[in-house]
Amino acid sequence: MPASADAPHRQIVPVALAALVIAGALALPFVMSIATAGAAPVSPAATDGGAARDLSLASVYRQTSSSPASAPPLGVLATVNLAVGASPLGVAVDTSDGDLYVSQSNASTVAVISGSTNDVLKTLPVGLDPTGVAYNPANGEVYVANFLSGNVSVIDASSNTIITAAVSAPDAFPGGPVGMTVDPNNDTVFVTNQDASGPGNDSVSVIAGSSNTVAASILVGADPIAAAFDAATNSVYVANSNASSVSVINATTNLVTATVAVGRSPVGVAYDEGNGDVYVSNFLSNNTTVIDGATTATVASVSTPGLPVGVAYSPALSLVAVAEESLGKTTFINDTTNTVVENVTVGSYPVGVAYSPVTDELYVTNSNSSTVSVIGTALIPPVSVTFSESGLPAGTSWSVTLGGNLQSSTGTSISFNESNGTYSYTVSPVPGFNATPPSGAVTVQGFPQTVAVTFGPFSYGVRFVESGLPAGTLWSVIFNGTPGVSDGSTITFASPNGTIPFEVGTVGNYTPKPSIGNVTVSGGPTGVSISFTNGTGPSSSSSSGLPSWVWIVVVVVVIAAVVGVVFALRSRRPPANPNPPPPQAWQEKPPTQ
Repeated sequence: MPASADAPHRQIVPVALAALVIAGALALPFVMSIATAGAAPVSPAATDGGAARDLSLASVYRQTSSSPASAPPLGVLATVNLAVGASPLGVAVDTSDGDLYVSQSNASTVAVISGSTNDVLKTLPVGLDPTGVAYNPANGEVYVANFLSGNVSVIDASSNTIITAAVSAPDAFPGGPVGMTVDPNNDTVFVTNQDASGPGNDSVSVIAGSSNTVAASILVGADPIAAAFDAATNSVYVANSNASSVSVINATTNLVTATVAVGRSPVGVAYDEGNGDVYVSNFLSNNTTVIDGATTATVASVSTPGLPVGVAYSPALSLVAVAEESLGKTTFINDTTNTVVENVTVGSYPVGVAYSPVTDELYVTNSNSSTVSVIGTALIPPVSVTFSESGLPAGTSWSVTLGGNLQSSTGTSISFNESNGTYSYTVSPVPGFNATPPSGAVTVQGFPQTVAVTFGPFSYGVRFVESGLPAGTLWSVIFNGTPGVSDGSTITFASPNGTIPFEVGTVGNYTPKPSIGNVTVSGGPTGVSISFTNGTGPSSSSSSGLPSWVWIVVVVVVIAAVVGVVFALRSRRPPANPNPPPPQAWQEKPPTQ
């Protein structure tokens, strides 16, 4: 496939794509998922200069097919500026220290960027038109596909030096290498080649990491571009851009085991370790095909209408990111529902996407902007976690320990500032009060949280024990205004801390001692002994033993009831007739004789 003078990267895409790519746009179809280490999942990016993003929301995004209101918006935390016109394409993350390696196709260099500071540490010269990049954790080396040079550069990631200027041999990378992925289990690197000699000659070269020599060549579909390693099935997926298919390769035998039909011009591929599926971006179909990694069956198609290129998976979000070149956006797909949950504006012509398990940050290469967008959790501002109490007397000191940090207050609230995550908490005991809940956990997901704590007073047993009364005699105690009656030897009340008044009623000729007093309750149960003495004089109670005040109440109630009945009966009697009828004839007296 001939090269274009103004855009040397275009030879890595089918000729049919060239008419759709604006002059000066960079090579789209190298695989971003291949840009990361084969075992390390790739992931999404976001906007140049957007809001900070919570990367711990996998469960939130899994629960909805639209952008959840409870999830903070995705956004870029930093933008790394590269040399003007450098045209960054591939990006790979060194999973040992978090540094990233970005191929700059127009400059024929690789920029080394610090994962901790986002500064450019070094620029390394490589071959002509570098496209795909991959880190091999098995040997700590970075591999760079140089399309126009027809070879692969190897970088020592520990020293950031070129250790092999070019992995090459006759027909090692026929037509020129484009994309790559790594099988860290077998210490091999799979490199896609686009052979200009014609259909049927396109292949994938296998580099042995131990010797950095080409160990095998595998024929695949026309114009292979992207590749991704599926660790669960030990398979390599290759996107064949001019065959509208994906070749599935057994990474141990290097044999093609299946060919899966996808959309038009597939140019990106990524493995989702969360659900085991494989996502393939179809440049001309403007959609993303989802393949079941276990069966290689197509299970879904997601609309990605902006000329989708790079694909990546974020395990932190459980989202699949697709760079849409013509829209300058990154689309995020929920990998449970396979629906778009958000679109985020990035730089001009986004191409590459990678995820770093070291820093939990994500990277997008913007080919026309010559920038790299950085997304992560480091700059997300903490939010407040407030504990609000009720039930304590004003001015009472109380405390809460959240995530190991203790704070106290004499007010009604205690606040902490926390980043996203789940934190355990404990409410310290307050003498005389119970806290509800006394402990638990609170989850921060980018928004303030409030935990309500209700304090209630402890209740302790107050037991009155009598002696001196005959068995079965009723006796009574009024405790803090609450009466209690028993025919046994004890009467028990529940009371919070404090000094509580009581009164014991007399029982017939028996006099209680003490008859009145106070009970002090202080953090535990207490008891009061009541001694009844049999005295002389008129009885103040009936033989039942009830106090006289009880009988007075009974008598008053009975009298009131009787009066009420009498009044009711009288009110029902008819009034006397003031004009009685005249006597009847049979009632008249007979005349006197």
